[in-house]
Amino acid sequence: MNAGTSYPVIDDNDILNLPFPIIPRDIQDEMQGKITGMYSAKVLSKHLLCIAKRGVEMATEQNEKDALRWIETELKKLKIRADQ
Repeated sequence: MNAGTSYPVIDDNDILNLPFPIIPRDIQDEMQGKITGMYSAKVLSKHLLCIAKRGVEMATEQNEKDALRWIETELKKLKIRADQ
């Protein structure tokens, strides 16, 4: 009975002979921009989630008007407008 896993043998030449596409510079730049934008959006979404969580806590512990004011202030710091 086999208890382990079998790994296929990969020769160095197998790796060295893999074809790699040559991507034009403009497409590389576009890809880089999209990846950078993705990371920026991820950071922003985490920040917005923290604001939303704290806003809900404030609304339940204090009052809704103060919470909304605080949320709007935080969004202004991020240059984001909350449409109501």
